[in-house]
Amino acid sequence: MSHYIRLDDLDARIDPSLASPYIAKRSNKPEKAIEQFEVINNQLNLAKIRKRASEDRYPNDQIYLNLMPIFVSAVCKVFKAMKAADIGFKGFKGFDAATYLRPFTTEISVDCSRLDFERLWFRRGFLT
Repeated sequence: MSHYIRLDDLDARIDPSLASPYIAKRSNKPEKAIEQFEVINNQLNLAKIRKRASEDRYPNDQIYLNLMPIFVSAVCKVFKAMKAADIGFKGFKGFDAATYLRPFTTEISVDCSRLDFERLWFRRGFLT
């Protein structure tokens, strides 16, 4: 499963140096926005992605990120933190309450430092 977004669309929403009106206003302090951008930039290795795109001469509007590994990594981190703090899982109700506990805390692991670069092909305006 994959869900791709353009890197320049992501930058428009998180990079304070672009002064974009689309930047999510999470704080009134500009230094906080810069700090958040640096954390995201570092943890997702966006500098390495930009460098590779530049070396391969891709225009900025042709660089895409697959959000699914990022999403799965985030869910794993949240579940592991909840489990370590012993919150949430004992109170889950319903037949599938604990269904995702084991997979997201012990079975699934995403290494955001390991990047896979692949060529995407467009057909009739959609990624294939």
